[in-house]
Amino acid sequence: MMARLNVLAVLTSAALSAVVCSSAVAQAVVVGSKEFTEQLLVAEMTNRLLLARGFTVHKGTGFATAGLRTLQESGIVDTTGNTPGRL
Repeated sequence: MMARLNVLAVLTSAALSAVVCSSAVAQAVVVGSKEFTEQLLVAEMTNRLLLARGFTVHKGTGFATAGLRTLQESGIVDTTGNTPGRL
């Protein structure tokens, strides 16, 4: 259980670090995730945290691994609810 909480804390911190620069603040942050329960939860927590901090957030879910990676590499998706396969 602690390992899962640590992973979630690291992922949330990484998501926030990715959006701190001023250019990211001026634009909407796009949070993407695959259609797995743990990834949907991390994406939702990230979404709510960013909204509470005043960011404009768009959430996209249900992506395949390759599709999500392509969207992230092209800059369309800013952060993901990605988790390791085993916690």
